[in-house]
Amino acid sequence: MEKKKIRIYPDPILKIVTEKVEKIDENIHKIVKKMFKIMKEEDGVGLAANQVGFNMRIVIAQLPEDKSYVLINPEIIESDGEDVMEEGCLSFPGISIYIKRAEKIKVRGLDMNGNDVEYIFDGLLARIFQHEVDHLNGKTIVDYLSPQDFIKFQRYYDKILDEGGKTKGGL
Repeated sequence: MEKKKIRIYPDPILKIVTEKVEKIDENIHKIVKKMFKIMKEEDGVGLAANQVGFNMRIVIAQLPEDKSYVLINPEIIESDGEDVMEEGCLSFPGISIYIKRAEKIKVRGLDMNGNDVEYIFDGLLARIFQHEVDHLNGKTIVDYLSPQDFIKFQRYYDKILDEGGKTKGGL
């Protein structure tokens, strides 16, 4: 399997709606293992498959000292409340943006064995899964910015990239 690292904005794969996984096989298991390795190396807490170059609907998450989660073909089926919090993203090094998201969600998908699973998440895990499902739908944190704020972001981000600045951390 080809080595994949985090895709950095404006990589076009970050803007596509990813393809549904039709078969969970050994290749999918290898991809998920690779995703966890990369996420940990980059000090992340969540990752979508397209962030490492795979056009497929897979998300992973793991908070420090917590169990890990893998959802294949995830769908957010319920949401409740709202919360505003600053988010970073491994595909946007050095950037963080305040984003309003649901405080609690119910998400369903498949586990690594192809079984239907549902989870109810609140707090940070709810935010992580909303962030990662956004990635699978071609939506990134900068899509939450107003047009004026996007222009400011683009100028700032271009400067960061020109200086070679990459920071670790983020969703």
